[in-house]
Order: sequence, then structure tokens, then C-alpha cells
Amino acid sequence: GPEVLDKFVGSSEKNLRALFDNPPEIYENFRMGETDGGVAMSKATLHVIIMDEFDAMARTRGGRGGKGDQGDAGVARDSVVNQLLAKMDGVDPLPVPTLVVGITNKRSLIEPALLRPGRFEVQIEVPPPKTKEQRICILKVHTKSMFEAGRLLVSDAPLGSPAFDRIRGHMPHTPDDISHVSTLVVGQIKQDSRSDNEINGDGSTSLSSSSSSSLLSYVELLDFLADQCDGMSGASLAGVARAAASHALERSVCDYSERVMESMNGANGDAGVVLECLVTQRDFDLAVQDVISSSGDTDWSDDDTGKSEENDDTSSSRDR
Repeated sequence: GPEVLDKFVGSSEKNLRALFDNPPEIYENFRMGETDGGVAMSKATLHVIIMDEFDAMARTRGGRGGKGDQGDAGVARDSVVNQLLAKMDGVDPLPVPTLVVGITNKRSLIEPALLRPGRFEVQIEVPPPKTKEQRICILKVHTKSMFEAGRLLVSDAPLGSPAFDRIRGHMPHTPDDISHVSTLVVGQIKQDSRSDNEINGDGSTSLSSSSSSSLLSYVELLDFLADQCDGMSGASLAGVARAAASHALERSVCDYSERVMESMNGANGDAGVVLECLVTQRDFDLAVQDVISSSGDTDWSDDDTGKSEENDDTSSSRDR
């Protein structure tokens, strides 16, 4: 994508020509056993070119509305678009069959000539997940490793995992009846807004809540998160999983610091709390809030409102 563009005149077009005219060599294992050394295969192999952020190099020519007011930088970009058109649908054939894929989230900025038949005639929109089942599938991809590693505090945590040991510390049971564990009796809530965990006098860590509550299973947690993340894109859903892990790690590091201070003051503190880091439902709640607040929708709305009010004031002054 943008890597094709260069500051020197003509260099961007040169880079684009080299991209189409010099396909990479095929792997050596495909040449083995071929009488011609794989020459015929190399000429028939499909050359796939993927251009990310395609709108950076394929903007509409001629500036706004094609009026030619784009400036020198726009003229240089127009030359790149012309070169791309010539390579994709020009007179000179390409050395090998070539498939070009352009990726953008601003289709309206793309030069219309590139979207005509013979160029990017097949256009596929990848919308955000619209159904709950789609969101569950995406969340499962990004949380599966947490669950399998036993770092997700759910009622059906893997046997012998840190999450399983945490649950067993509250409700002792044998490994044979682990599947029957669905609830967890929790103690009095700790007066600490940044942590869901309570450090006991013996240095162990326990969950805290205002009352007895149910510990969700992995499937139930995904179902709950899918409802909370309604309207989010796939990238936002991945961000929720990352942010939840960050919150859990931050809490564990803070608890670790507290225990270090306690041990320095003569208390019996266990510094292994960082290794016991678990992602809880509270971490996911905070992560969802983080992703929603970072979307910037409110800021853009405020900016748009300000611009509209400014335009209204300008129009009123002109009318006067």
C-alpha cells in the first residue's frame, strides 16, 4: 500500500511497475522433478498482490469533484493511479497471471476507474458481526488460549489449572466431581475500587463480592460478553480480550507490590501473586467500557456539531 509511494518524482511509478513485473520466484521444492527446472510452472503460478490501506495510493483523480485543485502532491498521486490502471488493464501483458487485492475501509475515496470491470470488478464488503453467534465465534478465537491455559476464572476451568486451584480453594472437591461445580460462595467485598480480589491474612487471594453469586461457565461468559459487545467490530472484540488481560495483569502487579511492602514490614506475604494472574468477569466489564470510550464517537459528534453551528453562524452573518 503506502510503501509504494516515494518522495522522488517517478519513483512511486517505478516501484509499482517492479511490483507487477518482478513476481517472486517459486519455492525450490516445486522445481524438483521438473524437466525444465520449474520454468513452465513459474510462468503459470498465480502472483497475488495485496495492497492494504489502498485508498492511500488510489485516491480519486483531479482533487475534489475532479476540478484539478489537488496541488502538486495530488498530481503525483494521480500519476500513480494512472500507472496502476495501465498495469491492471493496459496494452502490455503481465509476465504471469496476477491477482490484485485492495483493502480499504474508505471505498468512497477510491478512483472510480479502478472499480470498473476488468480492474477491481469484484468488491466484497466485510461488515461488522451482526448476530450474537458471530460475536461469540470471534470472542472465542481471542479467549480460547486464556481458557485452555486456566487463566480465565470460570466454573468449568481446566483441571489442575490456576483458575481451578482458585475455585478449589473456596469449595474443596475431588477431581471427579469438577463438572458439578457451578457456584462459588464468596466473602465480603473489599473496599478497593481497582481490585476484585481480597488478600487474606495468610497471604492467599480470594474473590470478593457484596453477596453470594454464581461463577459463569466459559460458554456462559461468551454469551454474556456477546450481549455486552453488541455493535462492535471484529477488531473491537479482539481489543476487549486484550484489555481484559491488561486489567488482570495490572491488578496482579498492584497486589504483588502490596505484598512486597507487607513482607518488608514483617507480614507474611507471598510474592507469587503475579503468577496467579486470572482474568475475571469484572476485567471484561472494564475492557468493554475501555473499548467503547476509545471509539471516539462522542468526540466526532461534538466536532460535527461544532462545525454545523459554525457554518450556521457564518451563513447568518452573510445574510446580514
